[in-house]
Amino acid sequence: MPETIKLDTARELAVAGSIRDTVLLGQRGGFLIIFRMGMSERVLATKYGVPRLFSGLDAAAKVLREISITRFQVDASDLVKDDSTRRRRPDRAAALKQTYRDAALVLSRHINDAQ
Repeated sequence: MPETIKLDTARELAVAGSIRDTVLLGQRGGFLIIFRMGMSERVLATKYGVPRLFSGLDAAAKVLREISITRFQVDASDLVKDDSTRRRRPDRAAALKQTYRDAALVLSRHINDAQ
């Protein structure tokens, strides 16, 4: 795997014209953004330095537009859509269920008070 690059650095290189090619590389669960500069390649990373995986082309293209890259290649030959890589948030699911319960309780009290 190529070295990683953070978004701010990629933006600076794009503005300077140092990025000669950009590829959205499909793999299990989504797309990586690969920047080609000179003889090297760099993968866009999260703020923690791990490769950033985009769930779809639209999300990746939006980030590229934000750093003034409007042309890129798509290599989907190894793309495997996999729902198991989707980030699960059981804490948020529980909070949402509690919100619905609370709303139902408030609504039932409101209906009872109106009668």
